Amino acid sequence: MKRYLFLPQAACAFFALCSFGFAATKEIDLKRDVRTAKAVVMGDVDRVYSYYGEDGEIYSDVTLRIGATLKQGPEAPSSLSFTAPGGEVGDVGVLFSTAPHFDAGEPVLVFLDEAANGSLVATAKYAMNQGRVAEFDLSLLELLLQIRQELREIDQPIRDSEWERSSSFLSRTLLRVGRLSASGEISRNLGTPQCYAFMGPKWRTSAVTYKLDASLPANFLPAIASSVASWNTAGTPLRLNVNPFSANVISLGYIAGSGILGQTRVSYIPSTQTIVSFNLVFNRSFTWGTADETNKFDVQSVGTHEFGHSIGLDHPSDSSCSEQTMWASAAMGELKKRSIEAGDTAGILSVYGAVAAPSAPPPSTPVPPPSAPSTPGQAPPTPSFGAMSISGVMASSQPITLQATGTNFVTTSLQFVIRGAGCATSGCVITTPSLQGLSATSATAVFVPRGGGAFTVTLRNSSVGTQSDSAFRFTVAVVQRR
Repeated sequence: MKRYLFLPQAACAFFALCSFGFAATKEIDLKRDVRTAKAVVMGDVDRVYSYYGEDGEIYSDVTLRIGATLKQGPEAPSSLSFTAPGGEVGDVGVLFSTAPHFDAGEPVLVFLDEAANGSLVATAKYAMNQGRVAEFDLSLLELLLQIRQELREIDQPIRDSEWERSSSFLSRTLLRVGRLSASGEISRNLGTPQCYAFMGPKWRTSAVTYKLDASLPANFLPAIASSVASWNTAGTPLRLNVNPFSANVISLGYIAGSGILGQTRVSYIPSTQTIVSFNLVFNRSFTWGTADETNKFDVQSVGTHEFGHSIGLDHPSDSSCSEQTMWASAAMGELKKRSIEAGDTAGILSVYGAVAAPSAPPPSTPVPPPSAPSTPGQAPPTPSFGAMSISGVMASSQPITLQATGTNFVTTSLQFVIRGAGCATSGCVITTPSLQGLSATSATAVFVPRGGGAFTVTLRNSSVGTQSDSAFRFTVAVVQRR
């Protein structure tokens, strides 16, 4: 079964070279990387220089002191430079979900390809400062031996002089790793693999919003809401809520290159390691589905994975973690990434901490009669809201949380009026005692739709008050799950 990588859109569009379809096993990944690479080199990162490209995106030029050249032309340079998408310029940083990231001084094995402009660009990178390459569950020596075998099979054997250089570099690296480990500078994982990884920065707020772009088909919306619900119910204070005014956009668009299902671009502040925005794109080039369809890619599965990047999680690298939602690949018809797994949950808890389980709701109280105007003959003020956020599984019989912010909310009489399937002509009314966090400028209601379709929400201060001019609209559908 063909499987696909989640890769960065901007990088592929800029370099015009991405084509990463691959099978499920790590061995086949290595075979592909070795055979398609323009060059395979190992060495120490000497310098990383980040800058703004002509397209306004941040890129990094990386200079590598070559320890050995495993695959390249007749010349074996002592150093070479290549480009990687993302980086930090001043106090502005950009990360792409799976683009290689390089740090000065680290020993690495790098696969390089040739960009449209003739320059070299990194397509894969494996750190060599742990003595073992977790992505393949191989020692450094075992990995080099497999690369040598693959090059022999395509009649591009490693030159004897370069094989000797690779052995020498490997020995120096292992000696260095041992010294660093002994001094505590490297945290070695000798027990059960940690099935989560971090991109680095995180949100410093518990309320993160996102906007649904008009490019998304209507059937994507409940699936995306379900993806969000997986992370919102992970036991942390972090909440992702839809907001039409958010700077974080979810869209459907074309992504250059084949095999790229989706990408998440994260902007952050390096000095505080704070995420400030993200953009998530589903690749329009693929056929998408929202039910159990073996010939389509599942919106909810891919969405859940990509939202994990939006909150700062990266791909786990140990091969035993392949069942986690944040694992880097997905198959056509695959539904298992709809929900998050133990490693994913451990990851988000490590970043954002846990919250206590919610207490039981207080017993219901009788609904008081409508509030009378404070002055005889004076109608209550008309509420207005500047924004409405929504969270939950957008399906009938499932609770949906509506959070309104605005002005003129009367705390003794505010009501949410919801119209749509299952509501009478006068609407489904959620009255003051059922509202949470009620103040003059904010209120939260929980609504359980009785059917699917389009719904609208307005506000009013008591049953005799005038309804707000603004109306919030959302769609509910039955989400098929297995």
